[in-house]
Amino acid sequence: MTQSFTPSEPHETLALSPHPNGPVPNDISLNVAIERTTSGLKLRYHLEIAEERLALPDPAEAARADDLWQTTCFELFLRRPGESAYEEFNFSPSYRWAAYRFTDVREGMTPLDLPAPPVTGLDASASHFALEAELVLPFEWRVKALEAAVSAVIETVDGDKSYWAVAHPGAQPDFHDPGSFVLKLPA
Repeated sequence: MTQSFTPSEPHETLALSPHPNGPVPNDISLNVAIERTTSGLKLRYHLEIAEERLALPDPAEAARADDLWQTTCFELFLRRPGESAYEEFNFSPSYRWAAYRFTDVREGMTPLDLPAPPVTGLDASASHFALEAELVLPFEWRVKALEAAVSAVIETVDGDKSYWAVAHPGAQPDFHDPGSFVLKLPA
């Protein structure tokens, strides 16, 4: 059974785990802190990894781009309780980002118009990498309770990709699985 989480404090940190049917690196850990703001959400993904092991995309101009998940990328999925439609957000260490709307699981994908592009920041050392994202949500999403799925693709320099999430309900990695939406964000 999948466990549901509701942050009790604004900056509560949740651990993500790698999907068991892929590389399960025992020397990497990943967590996320998520906070609702008056205009949307703030997220901080914190990855404990040796700097020389992490594969990162080349820096680029902050702009919308597709296929960011093909290398190290941090993701967020949001939906309103009881609805099958949802949004997907990708935050790349390259500063590129993506936002999509789906009408149902992997169906009806269209680019999502946002009031403002996400703002990302990076923090790194020899033993960690962190990505912070500030996301302005459409007004109707700011005043409603939301369910979230938080995930990441982590690629190492040897080409291994691990798929991290708060919940892995399926036998294969699938961040779009409705059972992944275990984080409750009150209005």
